[in-house]
Amino acid sequence: MKRLIFYLSVVLLIGHGAKAQQVVTTAGEYFEGENASLSWTMGELITATFTEGANQLTQGQQQTSFYFTGIDDVLYFSSIQLYPNPTIDYLTIETDETNLTYALSNSIGQIVQNGEISQKSQNIDVSSIADGIYFITLTSKTQSNQSQVFKLIKQ
Repeated sequence: MKRLIFYLSVVLLIGHGAKAQQVVTTAGEYFEGENASLSWTMGELITATFTEGANQLTQGQQQTSFYFTGIDDVLYFSSIQLYPNPTIDYLTIETDETNLTYALSNSIGQIVQNGEISQKSQNIDVSSIADGIYFITLTSKTQSNQSQVFKLIKQ
C-alpha cells in the first residue's frame, strides 16, 4: 500500500510539473542593464506585492515570450467592392487597381480557383464551386507583399 501511494505521488508530482501555463496580456516588455533586469506585463489577473524598506516588488504570472492574438487590419487597396455577398453564380469585383491576382480558397486553405483582375469591374464565375464559406485573396502584381483577404459566402 505504501508503495502504491509513493508511485501515485511521484506520478502526480511529475504530471503537475510538466504542465505549462500561458498568460494572455495586453502589453509587456523586457529590459536588461548591467546590474539588473526588468520584465513586465499588463492585464494579469493574479498578482502579489512585496515591500521591503524603499523597495517594492509586484509579481504575478509572467512569460518570457509573447503570443499575439490579433492582427491589425491594413488596407492596401484604396477602393475594393465585392458583391453580391452571399453569391450564387457570379462575384463582381470593383477596384481602382487593375493589376491584381485573386485566389479563392476554401475553409481549409485549398485554392479552388484563381485568376487575374485586369479591369476596374470584373465578374468571376463561381457557379461551379460548392456552397460554403470561402476566402478571396487579392494580391497586387506591381507592389510586393500587398494583399487583402475577403470572406465570401457561396449559396
